[in-house]
Amino acid sequence: MKECHQEEIHLCGKIQSHGYLIVFANDFCIATSENSLKLLKQPLNNILGKGLPEILQLLAPNLALDIDKIYRKISVAHCRYSEKILLMDREYDLTFFFEDQKTFLEIEPCDGHVKNIGRIYEYARHLQAYREKIWVTLCDLIRDIIGFDRIAVYRFNKDKTGQVIAENKVENIDSILGFHYPEFDIPAQARALYLRFRARHVADINAPTIDILGIDPDQLDLGKCSLRALSPIHLKYLRNAGVSASASFSIILNDQLWGLVVCQNKIAKNVDLTQRYVSELLIEYAINYYFADYQRRKIQKRTLVTDVEKQMLARLMENLDEEATIEEFASKIMKTVKADGILIRRNDGMISFGEVPDHREQLLLEKYIETNQFAEMFSTDQFEPSENQESAIEFPGIIRINILPAKGWFICMYRKEQVKEIVWAGRPEKIVNDAGQKVDFPSPRTSFQAWRKSGPRLFDRTWNCRAITN
Repeated sequence: MKECHQEEIHLCGKIQSHGYLIVFANDFCIATSENSLKLLKQPLNNILGKGLPEILQLLAPNLALDIDKIYRKISVAHCRYSEKILLMDREYDLTFFFEDQKTFLEIEPCDGHVKNIGRIYEYARHLQAYREKIWVTLCDLIRDIIGFDRIAVYRFNKDKTGQVIAENKVENIDSILGFHYPEFDIPAQARALYLRFRARHVADINAPTIDILGIDPDQLDLGKCSLRALSPIHLKYLRNAGVSASASFSIILNDQLWGLVVCQNKIAKNVDLTQRYVSELLIEYAINYYFADYQRRKIQKRTLVTDVEKQMLARLMENLDEEATIEEFASKIMKTVKADGILIRRNDGMISFGEVPDHREQLLLEKYIETNQFAEMFSTDQFEPSENQESAIEFPGIIRINILPAKGWFICMYRKEQVKEIVWAGRPEKIVNDAGQKVDFPSPRTSFQAWRKSGPRLFDRTWNCRAITN
């Protein structure tokens, strides 16, 4: 049995039952979802090999689309072309995109209520007005757009675990705000797909999936297909969580997967193309506001530290009372960066204020910096000089800045380890024992109840050495 991270979810060969998929290569149909045979009123042999214009005529005889225009649009990387049409007395979205030398045509129903451009503008302005709590505001707006029971922002940590940092929900479900989730809840190949394609949804986890005919599953990459069926393991995970419909949108910052907007509903519910597009647009606004504010705070903190450093150096160069000067400015620096202690080396001696590491830790730091050849600045919030370190480091948060390299002067700022309680969404394990096969294997978790554990190496994100000094 494959583990979750080994499952090739983009090669599943199936789509969800509420939509249709037709695939072309070299202008001819090479594959189609089984349900499209009824839609096109033709057997498979009559569909395979037909060109896109012929398929569109079978689909809607009165539909007039400029095929050359469609191909020009989708030939640009990451671009799609969409058109609304009426089929069987219902409005549908046709979406064309190009991937892996193939042209994909997706057909899915329109169900949304985001219709006029003025409402989108209203959402964007609201997001801007409340940008100081950007992720909570984003949850509020997306819930208004798609009407799901819960909208949450899930942020990835450095160790690839995740935490819910914002939420909007109906009153009769439990909150998951602040909950942590283990890395294996979103395995590596799922995270990779979120970088490739920013929206994923399932309208009904209990609905049957539809096979794609005419091509082997491993020959058809559905990674960018909106209708792609979800993995059976993922569906079981959602079922265990009491969810019948789900949607998720990528939050990508500096080409890295920063987090997700996770949407859950207790009953089956589709998120149509317009709702997804509007949600993605607002997420882009939120990312831009968040990053701009982050950069502004970073510059402010860096300026504060730099100004204090310059003032101290100026005073020291005037040959005034060094010890009094260092003591005065050390307290300012400690307050600025919220350090527990500061150590300053000058000439051949050292002076410290507050709480600083013992001689053993200082030697470890010096050896580590010398070995790794750090120049003007070294910073970390998890100083661990060796995997074989016998005893814990008391001050894992460190900023070390060379202020007069020629004289060997530097400043070290330290912050102690902060022990925090982690609230997991269920015990972070998914190993199930199969007595019949006498093996242990990964399986979706069955419990999402709060499970608490003290975490010895979790640090307050306000102590971010790189954000202060880079």
